[in-house]
Formats: sequence, structure tokens, C-alpha cells
Amino acid sequence: MPLTPPPEVTAVLAEFDARTDTFEVMDVQHAVDKAVPDWKALAPDAQQAAWAEWAAFDFSTHEASDGGPWKTYFQPMMTVGEGDGMRCRPDLRRADAAVIEYWSARAHDAKHPVLKARYADLVWDTTKCVTKGKPGIEFARLAIDNYVAAAKLDDGSSWGDTHESVGRALTLALSVKDKVRIEQAVNATIDYVDRTASDDKLGTYCYLFDNLLPPDKGPELSEDLERSIVERMEKKFAEMTTPGGQWDVDPHSPQSIGLRLAAYYQRKNRPEDRVRILRAIGQAFERRAKMGDAMTGVMFLETARETYAQAGLKEEAERVQFDAQKVAPDAVKQLVPMTVKHEVKKEDVDKFCAMLTEGGSMEVALSRLAVSFVPDQQDLADEVAERAKKFPLQALFTPKIIDESHIKADIGDESGDPDGKMVHETSRHIQFSAPWIGWGFDHLFANGLTAAHIVDFVRLSPLFTEDRIPLIRRAVEAHILGDFIQTVHVLVPQIERAVVNIARHAGKSTVKPFQSGKGVMQSKNLQDALERDEAVKVILGENLRMYLLSTLAHNKGLNIRNEVCHGLWTTDQFTKTASERVLHILLSVSMLRAKSKPAAAT
Repeated sequence: MPLTPPPEVTAVLAEFDARTDTFEVMDVQHAVDKAVPDWKALAPDAQQAAWAEWAAFDFSTHEASDGGPWKTYFQPMMTVGEGDGMRCRPDLRRADAAVIEYWSARAHDAKHPVLKARYADLVWDTTKCVTKGKPGIEFARLAIDNYVAAAKLDDGSSWGDTHESVGRALTLALSVKDKVRIEQAVNATIDYVDRTASDDKLGTYCYLFDNLLPPDKGPELSEDLERSIVERMEKKFAEMTTPGGQWDVDPHSPQSIGLRLAAYYQRKNRPEDRVRILRAIGQAFERRAKMGDAMTGVMFLETARETYAQAGLKEEAERVQFDAQKVAPDAVKQLVPMTVKHEVKKEDVDKFCAMLTEGGSMEVALSRLAVSFVPDQQDLADEVAERAKKFPLQALFTPKIIDESHIKADIGDESGDPDGKMVHETSRHIQFSAPWIGWGFDHLFANGLTAAHIVDFVRLSPLFTEDRIPLIRRAVEAHILGDFIQTVHVLVPQIERAVVNIARHAGKSTVKPFQSGKGVMQSKNLQDALERDEAVKVILGENLRMYLLSTLAHNKGLNIRNEVCHGLWTTDQFTKTASERVLHILLSVSMLRAKSKPAAAT
């Protein structure tokens, strides 16, 4: 038996159907929702019919990178939970064959193009998910025709829906290879942009370029039409990049247009035009950098540098980098220190220190100190996930790391850097352990720990060869005497050599081809071992690997090895805390021991 909505819902829909102007789908959803004050009072069939109308206009059409829960164009307005426990509003899983049949009838019976397009597209898009069946081609055609018709009614008051609908009409027409309707959708898009575009609002016209000149699978356009669209964008871009104009304060707007043009010219094999556009974007960010404070200046100059580099303009990129270095010290001065106070009870410190030395030798104490502060990556990942749930907006504001010469790292940029996010989280976490490591070492030294004990502990690991022991002894003695500069400078290379040596113990090479080729080889470095050597990664385990990467060899972490070896640390950075951290890393690597060979069979 066909679904029949309650009279109140039918009356609301009749009002929308009789309109000669346009409206948004959410207007219908709100009206249906208001028309049924008590859903529970409805009979089951009437309730399902009312839900079919309410849900039809409540579905979102935002793009989901993974296709969403149903792999459909129509998406839930909101979701709660994950996997089998996910709750959706609205939930397509509630729909059945009767709902599809109802939407099909409404697609034919409704009169207003906004309604007809919605019902028809729902049938076309969701039938396979709901019933495993195949919708008729007429529903795609109905959706396209009525999206186009609805666009003609809109003067811009329903821009949010309409600009998306003309794009959907084109996508549908392309998917069913309907040349006539493809042309109609193209013309509808151009007409709507002509009637509603605003020079000050990029969103009101950039979608014309995106829909009609996409990177692939776009409509076939005549040369004249394609040229007119490009010239339209070029005109906007030229206005926005004219020095002294209103857009000098907002370089991101010309950047948005310019990157579209640059990508288009790259596809068309027009390198000179691409470089011209990218140069103008870089110049726009340079002008903006001169208008604000030092901090924003560094950020804008970095964007200019990246743009010049993308264009292959090496001299411009180098010049801007030098300008940023001159501004960076003032930017650092503008940073506002943030202090987080955390009270640690003396009895907790005493309990921790007692645990280190309780019932064991110095070897046992050093082992306990080493393993206590290597963060568990799964625990950290769980903390990150929990924080993302509690503070979802935090993801919109990813930090950058800046020093007195340049931006060292963009935490939000994960391209080509699979470890970067967790390196940053690990480095944040381990900074809170620094006082405990210090208290631990102080307690052990006060209770008889000597350089000889630490050297004997290191000797237990086959990674540190005997010819390295004198260097390690000197470094530990220097720490005891307060010469932290010597400790850090000597120990960091020995730790690196030990980690690289893991490959040799696993039967793998510790050298790699030199960049010049010709059979010349060079030693692998710490990043090679930690990021690219699978044998090393397996032996270290993820917890120790990430600890070493986060403390020694990644720009999103403490980066001790790279900054010390490149002479970037100043005297005041070689602190007792830094020296204790390096000692702790030494102990952690020394925990890697040779496997004992099984006894020979008798």
C-alpha cells in the first residue's frame, strides 16, 4: 500500500508547490517538521510517509572524502559515533522500497522544480543503497531538467542551494552522457553566474571555473566559450593584483583565483602564463607583508616564498627568505609566553625516586629510568582522538613552529610526512617528563651513580662498539661536572651511529649511494634509519622509534640532533635539562640487547 503523509504535511507541500518563486530545501524541512508537533501520535504508515518528506529535505549534499556512510551524493546532516554504532540524521537506513516508491511518485506529481529535482535525485542516488535495485534513467533526466528550471527562478536569494544545484545538474548530465542536457547545464551555470555574481564575493563566480574547466571529466566547450571563461577570471585576477588596490590587504582572494588559473595553464602546457600568475600571487603576499606586524609579515612572506618556489623562481624565493629572516627576530619578540602550572607533590617525587632504586642494582635503576619515559604511541593516539572529540574546533587552528630566522615547521601540513603529527604530539608529551628525568638522575647520582655505572650499562648493548666507549665516558663525566655543552655534542653522534648500526646487526647495509652516483657510497644518517630503514623500525619498535625521531631528528619535534649538528643552538640552550634528555636517550637505546643464542642440542 502506497505511503500517505498526514493532511498537515500534504497542506504544507501544496503551499510550496503553488509558489512561482524559489525557496531553499531547508525551508521545506522546517515547515514539515513544524506541521507534525507529535510524531509519535501518527500511525506507523503515516509516520513513515511524514519521515520520507522530512528526510528528503533534511539530507545534506556536502562532499564526503570517503563517500560518507552510504557512498551516496546525499549525506546525513549530522552523525554521532562510528562504525556499526553510528547514528545519523536523517538515517537512510530507515528508508525502504516504499519510501523509494513514494519519492518516485512525488518526482512525477510535484509541480515546483525545486521539489521535483529533489525527489527525482533522491530516487536516482539512493535506490541502489536502499533496495539494491537500479533506478530508471528518467529520474536523472527529471533531476537535471528541474535543477536547471529552478535556477531560472532564482535571483540570488537561494544562492546557497542553486549554485550547488547547477553543478549537480552538470554532474548528472555528464554521468549519463546526455549531450543536450550537458549543454543546458553549462548554459544554466553561465546564466546564473551572470545574474548573481558579486565582485567582492569570490564564491559567487569561482564555481563557474571549477564546474566548467575542471582538471578532468569536464564538459566539452567551444574554444570561444573556454576563452571567455578564462578571460573573465584573468580580468578579476588583474584587478585584484594591481598594486595599491583594495585587495592589497587580502592576498588570499587573488591567490584563490590565481591558483585556479595556474593549474589550468599547466594542464594546457602554457608555462609562461603559469609563472606569470604565480609571480603576481607572490608579489601580492609581499605587499601584504609590509602592512602588518612582524608576526603576520613572516607568515605572508613564507607564502610568497612557497609560491615563488612553486613557480621555479629561485632568486625571488631566496630574496623573500632573506627578508623573512630579517623580520623573524621581531616576530619572535611578539610571541606571548604561556605558562601552565602543574603541582607535583613531594611525596609523589619521593615515591618515584624510591621505585628506581628499590631492591636492585644501578643497572636495574637505569633500566627503570629508561623505560619510564618512552611514550606509548597508542596511548598518545587515543589522547589525540579524545581531544579531537572534546575540542573539534582545535583542528582548524594548526600551529607553526618559528624561531628567530624562519618558520621551522607547519604542524598542519602532513604532505609527505606521515610521522609529523605524532612527532609533534610526542614532543609535547615528553616535555612534561623532563622534570621527572631530572629528579631521577639527581636521586641516582646522590645514591652513588657514577660515570662507570652508565658506561657499563651502555656496554651491555652491542650497538655501542668498544672504540666508542671512551667518548661516551668523557661525555658522561662532563655532565657530572656540569659541562653540558660537551655532553650533548659528544653523545648525539654516538647515539646516531648506534641507531644506524642496528641495520648491520639485522644483516642490512648501513651505507647508501652518494647523490653524485658513479658507485660512490656514503653512510646512512639518523633520519634514514628512523624513517626509511624497515629493519631498524622493526627492531626499535614504534614507541622507541618515535621517541628518537621526536627528540633528535624531526623539525616538528625537539630536533636536537639536526639543530646541534648544524650549529643552530646557542650557549643558553645547552642546559642541564637538555643534557639529561640526551643521557636518557642514550640509556633508552642501550636497552637494546643481543638475543642469547639457544643452547646446542645434545
